[in-house]
Amino acid sequence: MRVDVEGLRVDLAGRRILHDAALAAADGEFVGLVGPNGSGKTTLLRSVYRALRPISGVVAVGGDEVWQLPAREAARRTAAVLQDDVPDFEFSVREVVELGRVPHLGRLERLRDDDRQAVEQALATAGVSHLVERGVGTLSGGERQRVFVARALAQATPVIVLDEPANHLDIRAQVELLELLRSLPVTVLAALHDLNLAAAYCDRVLVLAAGRVV
Repeated sequence: MRVDVEGLRVDLAGRRILHDAALAAADGEFVGLVGPNGSGKTTLLRSVYRALRPISGVVAVGGDEVWQLPAREAARRTAAVLQDDVPDFEFSVREVVELGRVPHLGRLERLRDDDRQAVEQALATAGVSHLVERGVGTLSGGERQRVFVARALAQATPVIVLDEPANHLDIRAQVELLELLRSLPVTVLAALHDLNLAAAYCDRVLVLAAGRVV
């Protein structure tokens, strides 16, 4: 599914964070966002997955402006994997991945057979089926990131947004995670710190500096 961002402006605490930012990702494309800390990468991604509303500009997923979609529909189009995304409670791996099915359930509705199948498939694709009974807090950094990718896969969205997914991982875990992301049949937007990894795995790279796409 396509992602199109045009003329995006975002202010935080009275300061302009993004200046007329633009981004275009074709269906199935892996687009990396690189730039120094504070350049606006996270802010741009937060606008895509509806965590931060811009003051102007357009963010469209699948041709529809995300802020005009119902929240549940937006969550069926875009999943997010965030930095240091650790649950507040000691959830098991299975429980975390099951959370990905929430946008597909009615209020107070329990998991159905097709939801359980989606969870099992996501666990298998992410390579974490053997960890289902483990607490997320007991996992290594690489294992934990794969669990959060599995949650995004269970969400069954055509777009996945990741904020520094390889941060704090050793090189083997970084490569394994990016190989997994590269293999997925979805559109991927990822903020990356390592330029070599971005060059190796991304179809295109967007460079940001001081809130502008350069």
